[in-house]
Amino acid sequence: MVKGQEVFKALPECRISVILMLNSKRRWVYPGMCFVITFLGGTLYSYSVIGYEIQKLWGVHSVEAGMPYFVSLGAYGYLMFLGGVLEKKFGSEKVPLYLGAMMLGLGFISSGFIDRNIALFTLSYLLVGFGIALMDSMTLPIATSWIPDKPGLAVGIARTGFGISSLVVAPLLEYMFKVYGFSTTLKFIGIAYLGVSLAIASFAKVNPGFRGRERDTEI
Repeated sequence: MVKGQEVFKALPECRISVILMLNSKRRWVYPGMCFVITFLGGTLYSYSVIGYEIQKLWGVHSVEAGMPYFVSLGAYGYLMFLGGVLEKKFGSEKVPLYLGAMMLGLGFISSGFIDRNIALFTLSYLLVGFGIALMDSMTLPIATSWIPDKPGLAVGIARTGFGISSLVVAPLLEYMFKVYGFSTTLKFIGIAYLGVSLAIASFAKVNPGFRGRERDTEI
């Protein structure tokens, strides 16, 4: 009769990592980090507050003030696949995460330096949408690789940030615009988002055991 330890040693390395992962409570940290990513990305849907300030301060029409939102939303919707392309090309989720983090933060920061130029502001906000797309493209692979036994719950945690963000960020932006002004607020938001997103990018990762199973499947 084979003892339990001998059976455990006979298992493939990737399967051992999966067994250890399923018994670890720390794995829930990764869907939590994905929640933070989507929470930051949900700021995109609070643009009505930013657009109203642009109309009021720059004296532009609502359609013109909404252009940055439509452009950034299009970038998010149509360029999200590039995150998967970069991850596949470089074999690491870190590339789209770091690149997206820098674009997200620098997009907000640069927009804070723009005054009465809707074209330049649109370009800056395009950078924001692109950054969100790259980071968000990695949330589902990361979350589900650590919680393969409960993928629905993992995805739910990861995606909830988009909904909650609008409830928190919109009133926060309104308050900060009144206290600090339009440009300064965008710079503050950009610096904060840059720091948080870079920290998330440094810690978030796809489960190594999951990657091992992917390689075994390809072979």
